[in-house]
Amino acid sequence: MTALRLLILFFVVRTSWCLVKKVPVQFGRVCAFGDFNGDSNTDILVQRGANLTVLLQDNELLNVLEEGVFKNFTTFRVGDETVECSLGDFNGDTKLDVL
Repeated sequence: MTALRLLILFFVVRTSWCLVKKVPVQFGRVCAFGDFNGDSNTDILVQRGANLTVLLQDNELLNVLEEGVFKNFTTFRVGDETVECSLGDFNGDTKLDVL
Protein backbone atom coordinates (compact mmCIF):
# COMPACT_ATOMS: atom_id res chain seq x y z
CA MET A 1 0.00 0.00 0.00
CA THR A 2 2.89 2.40 0.68
CA ALA A 3 4.30 1.85 -2.80
CA LEU A 4 0.92 2.71 -4.32
CA ARG A 5 0.72 5.94 -2.29
CA LEU A 6 4.24 6.90 -3.40
CA LEU A 7 3.35 6.17 -7.02
CA ILE A 8 0.21 8.32 -6.78
CA LEU A 9 2.16 11.13 -5.10
CA PHE A 10 4.85 10.95 -7.80
CA PHE A 11 2.17 11.08 -10.53
CA VAL A 12 0.42 14.08 -8.95
CA VAL A 13 3.67 16.01 -8.43
CA ARG A 14 4.98 15.15 -11.90
CA THR A 15 1.68 16.06 -13.56
CA SER A 16 1.48 19.35 -11.68
CA TRP A 17 5.05 20.17 -12.65
CA CYS A 18 4.32 19.44 -16.32
CA LEU A 19 1.30 21.75 -16.38
CA VAL A 20 3.23 24.72 -15.04
CA LYS A 21 4.78 26.62 -17.93
CA LYS A 22 6.51 29.95 -18.03
CA VAL A 23 4.57 31.99 -20.53
CA PRO A 24 5.80 35.34 -21.82
CA VAL A 25 3.45 38.14 -20.81
CA GLN A 26 1.26 39.25 -23.69
CA PHE A 27 0.30 42.89 -23.86
CA GLY A 28 -2.83 43.78 -21.89
CA ARG A 29 -5.21 41.54 -19.98
CA VAL A 30 -7.21 38.59 -21.21
CA CYS A 31 -10.85 39.61 -21.62
CA ALA A 32 -12.35 36.44 -23.05
CA PHE A 33 -11.75 33.17 -24.88
CA GLY A 34 -13.77 32.10 -27.93
CA ASP A 35 -13.64 30.93 -31.53
CA PHE A 36 -13.68 34.27 -33.33
CA ASN A 37 -12.88 33.01 -36.84
CA GLY A 38 -14.85 29.74 -36.94
CA ASP A 39 -11.86 27.38 -37.25
CA SER A 40 -12.72 25.39 -34.06
CA ASN A 41 -9.61 26.69 -32.25
CA THR A 42 -9.89 28.80 -29.10
CA ASP A 43 -8.80 32.38 -29.74
CA ILE A 44 -8.07 35.02 -27.09
CA LEU A 45 -9.50 38.53 -26.74
CA VAL A 46 -7.01 40.87 -25.02
CA GLN A 47 -7.78 44.37 -23.74
CA ARG A 48 -5.17 47.08 -23.32
CA GLY A 49 -6.25 50.63 -22.74
CA ALA A 50 -8.63 51.64 -25.52
CA ASN A 51 -7.75 48.67 -27.75
CA LEU A 52 -9.14 45.15 -28.07
CA THR A 53 -6.91 42.61 -29.80
CA VAL A 54 -8.07 39.23 -31.07
CA LEU A 55 -5.20 36.71 -30.97
CA LEU A 56 -6.04 33.95 -33.45
CA GLN A 57 -4.75 30.49 -32.65
CA ASP A 58 -3.74 28.39 -35.63
CA ASN A 59 -2.61 25.29 -33.72
CA GLU A 60 -2.83 23.65 -30.30
CA LEU A 61 -3.13 26.13 -27.41
CA LEU A 62 -0.29 24.55 -25.42
CA ASN A 63 2.02 24.92 -28.42
CA VAL A 64 1.04 28.58 -28.67
CA LEU A 65 1.81 29.06 -24.98
CA GLU A 66 5.20 27.37 -25.34
CA GLU A 67 6.10 29.50 -28.36
CA GLY A 68 4.63 32.61 -26.73
CA VAL A 69 3.68 33.96 -30.15
CA PHE A 70 0.41 34.41 -31.99
CA LYS A 71 1.11 34.79 -35.68
CA ASN A 72 -2.32 36.18 -36.51
CA PHE A 73 -3.97 39.01 -34.64
CA THR A 74 -6.30 41.94 -35.24
CA THR A 75 -6.55 45.08 -33.10
CA PHE A 76 -9.61 47.31 -32.82
CA ARG A 77 -9.71 50.75 -31.20
CA VAL A 78 -12.82 50.93 -29.02
CA GLY A 79 -12.59 54.47 -27.65
CA ASP A 80 -12.24 54.92 -23.92
CA GLU A 81 -10.73 52.21 -21.76
CA THR A 82 -12.98 49.19 -21.61
CA VAL A 83 -13.71 47.54 -18.31
CA GLU A 84 -15.64 44.36 -19.14
CA CYS A 85 -16.03 42.08 -22.16
CA SER A 86 -18.83 39.63 -22.89
CA LEU A 87 -19.11 37.16 -25.76
CA GLY A 88 -22.25 35.83 -27.37
CA ASP A 89 -24.38 35.83 -30.50
CA PHE A 90 -26.26 39.03 -29.73
CA ASN A 91 -27.65 39.70 -33.22
CA GLY A 92 -28.63 36.14 -34.18
CA ASP A 93 -26.22 35.71 -37.11
CA THR A 94 -24.55 32.60 -35.55
CA LYS A 95 -21.23 34.47 -35.26
CA LEU A 96 -19.52 35.38 -31.99
CA ASP A 97 -20.02 39.03 -31.00
CA VAL A 98 -18.18 41.11 -28.38
CA LEU A 99 -20.13 43.36 -26.03
